Amino acid sequence: MLAEDASLANADLRPETERDEFTHGFPLVIAAGENFLELALVLLAHGADPNSRSTAASDPPEYGMPLHHAVRHRNYSLAHSLLDGGGDPNSFPHCDQSTIEVAFYLARENGISYKAVRQAYIDWLPPDQTDSKLTVRSLIGVHPNESVRMFARLVDLGGSPQLGALVREGFADLIEEILHHSASKPGSPHDHPKGTTFENILGSARWHGYPDIIISMMKNYPQYFDYDVLIETIECAVISHNRDGHYRDYRRIIATQLEELASRGLIHRAIRDAEFNPIYMMATGFTWHENYGYRAPIAAPDCYIDLAQLFTSFGLADVNYQHPETLESPLLAAVKRGHHPGISVFIEWLLEEGADMCPDSTAEMSAIEIAKERGYEEIANMLKGKAQCIDRAEF
Repeated sequence: MLAEDASLANADLRPETERDEFTHGFPLVIAAGENFLELALVLLAHGADPNSRSTAASDPPEYGMPLHHAVRHRNYSLAHSLLDGGGDPNSFPHCDQSTIEVAFYLARENGISYKAVRQAYIDWLPPDQTDSKLTVRSLIGVHPNESVRMFARLVDLGGSPQLGALVREGFADLIEEILHHSASKPGSPHDHPKGTTFENILGSARWHGYPDIIISMMKNYPQYFDYDVLIETIECAVISHNRDGHYRDYRRIIATQLEELASRGLIHRAIRDAEFNPIYMMATGFTWHENYGYRAPIAAPDCYIDLAQLFTSFGLADVNYQHPETLESPLLAAVKRGHHPGISVFIEWLLEEGADMCPDSTAEMSAIEIAKERGYEEIANMLKGKAQCIDRAEF
């Protein structure tokens, strides 16, 4: 077929109505994803684009998935073939680690040296303390491990390593060296949020749960920790679902931000902030039980109570808060997440703290009605025992 019509090598096999920013409709992406080396090589030989760009009209949030799949599968024969054919070392998926980040962790597992890692991050280091003529490959020598060699090749071909990966791998000294030289400079394209070097590193530390990094940054770069950054750091620590740290690590992050707000006289601003209510945030997004395969152990439901009490100690426990746009209360939000393990413990705490089960007469449904409609019988019975609006609940 390819001999008769080479365009098939780059054809999106999905119907036009189903095409989007993803690229899993392309033959090469499918072949690499299934780890079919021979098929992938045939497609490349017939002109398949190694980067398999999305056909979506907007800029695709996913790019170069064949290489990404090859590196994840540790299929380095395919990965090298893709790079030989023009594959971009800065390829990345829609919502996952970039290809070079995956390669970095694999290289770390297999003994890449500190000197090689430092050279990979040369763009953020002082020129007078680095040698731009060196390559990462020259520093690893004839390394016996393919994962190490692949990371070196990606960097030497122009791949930009993720700054947040240094946080997760414990390179505290290198992080400080980078921040000292490049805190306000543009960071890596693969970090979240995209922004400066400082924002990249802080973003990783607060999302993945590394309080020591954050505390060091607060000490050395206090000028960057304004009200908004302190609040955003609390929010990230509450809702992160990519957790490396234990619950106590996230609690420590939150506590240091609250203490900083208090020491600067900003805690009352936080209390009055209509956009910031940590109790509501916990109801909608505290994911102690969902870590998406990251390194954190599963925490106990009691973490809900402990964290809520921490916010209470700073006056941030308005259990009858209503979201300015939806008018939703913490109780209603928590009931809607009734399928989440441990949420019933938090709902019980909200009720004990005086949460109104019918905070707004314009609400389409009461907390009890929501629980019953969604089949959360345990929660419905709990609410029934403390119902404050019997006229709106059908038992």
